[in-house]
Amino acid sequence: MGEPEPLKFVSLEEEVDYWKEQVAKHQQRSEEAQEELQEFQQMSRDYEVELEMELKQFLE
Repeated sequence: MGEPEPLKFVSLEEEVDYWKEQVAKHQQRSEEAQEELQEFQQMSRDYEVELEMELKQFLE
């Protein structure tokens, strides 16, 4: 497998638009991943609290 072909643009404006689109796409993916991580962390904390409550009840 060789290196991918370098991108070729007709104009500087076309290249700038391309890179702006790439930035926007990656920012969106980053934000979605951050939201998923926060949701997972909150669910984990909630589950931990639930398990601790069940353990307390079991030990009483």
